[in-house]
Formats: sequence, C-alpha cells, structure tokens
Amino acid sequence: MLTTTTTITYTDPTHGFTIELPYRPLMDDVYVNDDGTAVTFLVHDESCHFTYDWPDGVTFCEDFSKIDPADWIDSLNDDCDVYAVGRYEHGLVHYSVAGSRHYPDMEFDYGISGYIAITSDYADTAEAANLILSEYSSWCNGEVYGIIEVPVSDPENYDSCFGFIGYDHALECATGGGY
Repeated sequence: MLTTTTTITYTDPTHGFTIELPYRPLMDDVYVNDDGTAVTFLVHDESCHFTYDWPDGVTFCEDFSKIDPADWIDSLNDDCDVYAVGRYEHGLVHYSVAGSRHYPDMEFDYGISGYIAITSDYADTAEAANLILSEYSSWCNGEVYGIIEVPVSDPENYDSCFGFIGYDHALECATGGGY
C-alpha cells in the first residue's frame, strides 16, 4: 500500500517566518493571524459523509418509490409547512423550494424531486427551507471542508476541525474568529 502526503512550505514575508504546512491548502489561500503566531487554511474534507444531518424540525423526502407522497404528508405533525422541492441538475445539483428560483434551461434540467416539511419553529419557513436546501446542495456537490490551524512555533502540533459545509461558511469560520 502506497501512502503519500503532500505538504507545502509557506513563507510569510510580513511576519518573517517559513514553515512546513502538514497539508496543501485549498487554492493556496493561507491566512496568518494578526500577531503572526498561527497559520490557518482550508482543505477538502474527504472523510466519509454518507448522510446529511437535517436540522431539528426539518424533514425531507426525496424517494417516493416506496412511499406515497400523500401518506408521507399525512404522517407529519400539524405544525409543519410542506413545500415541493425543485431540483436543478446540470453538472452540479441545486435544490430549492419549487417555483422560488429560476434556473437556466428549466425545461430539461429541472423537476420536482421531493418535499420538505418545516415546523413553525422557523419564523419564515419558506426562506428557511431555501437556506437549508442550499446547504444540502453544497453537501451533495462535495463542498465540505476542514480548517487546519498551524502554530508557527510548533507546526507538528496543529489543530483541525472538519465538516464545514459550503465554501463561504468554511472561509468565514477560518478567517473570522475561529471554529
């Protein structure tokens, strides 16, 4: 069995240090904290994520091969709003509440693919459904990242945290105050 690890040497001219990073940063974006004591960067999360964890109060059903949609809807709590879910697939996939977005070429690459139920715990259930479906779309497309933080004084003892869904979310967490 052959195992390889790709590292990269990083030099920061502002703080005057060079260190060996334990992984190659995603898109070579490296962020140094203000005092120059740590380097933070993103990597793809390649661990096994077989299921998406839906938030509390949200139920999604996409496979109606064994379930009648009417029976599924009847089985839900009365405090749920139910929306049809549209799926646009053209290379990548994007889910949204049906009719809430316009996609190019909806005639061939778009269709209703399921239903999402959201409890009234959410102030605007339609908006919440679209935000959650957008995150689900990112997960489906493999947009899951890890954040690596390497102390300049001891690069062998770095911290990592994985499972950040969506590039913008991961970048915000990596550059805006920790995870």
